Amino acid sequence: MRKYGSISRRERQAFRRKLVKRGNHSHVGIDPSLQTTFLALVEEWHTAVKIKSSIAEITGHPAYRAIIEMGQPVIPFILKEMEQRPDHWFIALEEITGKHPDISPEDAGNIKKLTKVWLEYARSHDL
Repeated sequence: MRKYGSISRRERQAFRRKLVKRGNHSHVGIDPSLQTTFLALVEEWHTAVKIKSSIAEITGHPAYRAIIEMGQPVIPFILKEMEQRPDHWFIALEEITGKHPDISPEDAGNIKKLTKVWLEYARSHDL
């Protein structure tokens, strides 16, 4: 069984089936284990990439990719994580939402400014 972070392919598929069966794609009413899984993956990711400087390595880590594969239900968790400790969540948000807020060239690469832009965008677009 192939693993992405600490979640197996089979577990991700079961999670998706559960969401589809419930017809629930928002964060309201989601199984509390989703947040536990998300937080475990975040810690795994942070531990693994804390000394990395390559964006490709940071956003290509299996735990980060597993978070993206969890889809729309983790957006509130990502936004909360961004508020508490800004990090490279922009790629995940873009891949999950398909959205890309306007970023000025002078803000590109500045995690604090990009975080502020994304949080404002999320609030104004009900993400």
